[in-house]
Amino acid sequence: MEIKNKRKRILTLKKKDALTGWLFVSPALIGFSIFTFGSIIYSFYLSLTDYNLMTKPKFVGLENYIRAFTKDDYFYKYFGNTLYFVVFLVPIVLIISLL
Repeated sequence: MEIKNKRKRILTLKKKDALTGWLFVSPALIGFSIFTFGSIIYSFYLSLTDYNLMTKPKFVGLENYIRAFTKDDYFYKYFGNTLYFVVFLVPIVLIISLL
């Protein structure tokens, strides 16, 4: 009987420690989440608008994406450059830095 009570007590202490840890970390996690996901959501909203700093955002829907994929001559060039950096240069830099 006594062993079961100690075992229950140990589990509750572990749970209390875990809860305390989460309570200490939660303000940082909440702040990080707000700034990260808030920025992503706002960027997506702005990508659906015709916006510059002098006027209010005007909703245009997916027109910006359609124009980027079909009418923009530089989009695929920029996309290729980005792909080049990701596929070739980032792994090379990582390998060199780990030597």
